[in-house]
Amino acid sequence: QSTMEVADAKKLINRDPDEDFGEESMEEGEEADDAADGDVERLLLPGDLAFSEPAGSDAKCVLGVGLRALLSNDDSIEFEVRATRSGYLRQRGRSFWLDCPGGRYQPARGDCVIGVVARRSMGDAVLVDIGSSEPASLSLLSFENATKRNRADVRLGDLVYARLARCDPGLEPELVCVDSNGRSDTLGVVGRDSGTLVVVPPSLARRLLADKRRLLGLLDQLGKCEATVGLNGRLWLCGSSWPHTVAMTGAVASFHQRPDEECQKLVAEMQRTLGLGNGVRS
Repeated sequence: QSTMEVADAKKLINRDPDEDFGEESMEEGEEADDAADGDVERLLLPGDLAFSEPAGSDAKCVLGVGLRALLSNDDSIEFEVRATRSGYLRQRGRSFWLDCPGGRYQPARGDCVIGVVARRSMGDAVLVDIGSSEPASLSLLSFENATKRNRADVRLGDLVYARLARCDPGLEPELVCVDSNGRSDTLGVVGRDSGTLVVVPPSLARRLLADKRRLLGLLDQLGKCEATVGLNGRLWLCGSSWPHTVAMTGAVASFHQRPDEECQKLVAEMQRTLGLGNGVRS
């Protein structure tokens, strides 16, 4: 069947699956149809059908990485969702996305990522390596309280925690270090004088952010630490000492493709071996 892209933005919007959708969306998520629930954790290849909605359905869906909504010529189907890359279909309420074990990071609007300032660009901007096929552009005026006279202090080699504001096909991604209210919150330059950068698969980064009290909470058992997670698979970790930071780096790298129970045993073994005590994550 021939298909065309859905143009109705009110029906479907592309958004990060880890975002808080509010009480209304969560109530709708509890009423997800059986067909969609049955496809959860199914391996999909590019072009495979993830799920479809019957004609006349008013249910709202939120699509994340690796999925695209298409209209169908079948009058009994309102729209169908197909995969644009290989991965496992995941669902949280009425939010769907693909968990891709490997491969290069695919930029998505709204993602918060950690990048490395690579070089200067034209005007008041720098190019930032975020692990995608091309670098992203970051304006020095897209920081809180930044002006033409008071530009942000960004140097080559700095780590920047920023949000993807635009990632249109054919154009370089655009980063900003402020939210919709013009506040930096946790965005900006990180780890200039301390900590270390850890590169993990993007799927592990999403898993870490899905429930911060589980895997990131395990790092608390190794001692007081700070952690910043980017959806592009880059983490900045800083412990109370350099041996502590190295221990956390090894623990996070070992979390990939391990169930939570094995991760808990791994951290407990590291506690006994290294003699690290409990701490509070700041």
